[in-house]
Amino acid sequence: MQKSPAFKDPFIFNKTGMTLIAKGPYLNEFEVADIRPDSPAANADIRKKDILYKINGARVADSQLKDLSQLLRRRDGKKIRFVFLRDGEKIKTSLRLRDII
Repeated sequence: MQKSPAFKDPFIFNKTGMTLIAKGPYLNEFEVADIRPDSPAANADIRKKDILYKINGARVADSQLKDLSQLLRRRDGKKIRFVFLRDGEKIKTSLRLRDII
């Protein structure tokens, strides 16, 4: 038995501290399902039930969850700008990615 070549690769994970779920009939609405305490998302006042509207100025309605997840795994220190919908209002915030585990 041999070790898989992928075994050498580091485990790369979401560095925001928020968990998104895809909702809606076309799974193109992304809701914040969870926020890890003391994470970049928590410090940016992102809340459960917020609906992701834009990332870095681009609407996410035509995105897939896997593409958004990939964006949130970039290098430490990368600044990400968000617009969320919360109670009918657009909320702008940003954070810098960092290891949270």
